[in-house]
Amino acid sequence: MDLPEFRTTGEGYSPDKYYVRSVDENHEKTSMSIQKIDLPPWLSVLVHKLVGDDRWPDYRSTADVVRDGLGQIVQRRLMEAGDAEYMRMATRWGRWLEQDRLLNEARIDPAIVARWEAEIPAVEDPEQRAFLVLAARADAEQLPKYWRDKLIRICDLHG
Repeated sequence: MDLPEFRTTGEGYSPDKYYVRSVDENHEKTSMSIQKIDLPPWLSVLVHKLVGDDRWPDYRSTADVVRDGLGQIVQRRLMEAGDAEYMRMATRWGRWLEQDRLLNEARIDPAIVARWEAEIPAVEDPEQRAFLVLAARADAEQLPKYWRDKLIRICDLHG
C-alpha cells in the first residue's frame, strides 16, 4: 500500500492515490478528535457503498474513506492556495518529530534496562524480587525488540 507524504515535488500528492493509512511511513500517528458528523443521507449511502466494495479494496472502513477524503481535499486546497511551502514544511516537521523520537528512544531504552539490571539483583526478598521481575517484564513489552530481549534475559536470570 502506498504511504504518501505531503510533497509537491518529485513523487508527491496525486489525486489517484488512496490516503487511507492511519499512520505514516514511520508508523507514527496523531489523533484528531472529530465529533460525530451529520451527512446527507445520499452521502452516507455512497460512503458505505465504497466500504467493502472489491473495486476499492483500500476502503476497509468508513474511517478509511474519511481519511482519504480529508487527505485529498487538504492537499488539493493547499496547492490551489499556493501553500506548497507549508506542505513541504509539514513533511520536514514530521521527519524532525521522528528523529526526536528515535533520539529519545536511544537515550531512554538503555536507561530503563540498566535500572532494572541494577534493581532486581539488589533485592534479597524473593517475593519483592518476583514483583520487580513482573514489573520489569511489563516494561519490556513497551521496548523495541533489542532492548525488550535484553530485559527479558535479565528477568529470566533473576526470576
